[in-house]
Amino acid sequence: MPHLRLRKFNTRDAYPEQRLDNDLCMAVRAGNHVFLRGQTAMD
Repeated sequence: MPHLRLRKFNTRDAYPEQRLDNDLCMAVRAGNHVFLRGQTAMD
């Protein structure tokens, strides 16, 4: 299924004190679904 990754980041930049190097994102839109990573703010 085609998908779109939103708010991409690399763990190397986000957590410089650790030896990590993974490409991640905060949200993925796939079809009619949106998948969120971790905690999300509520207004």
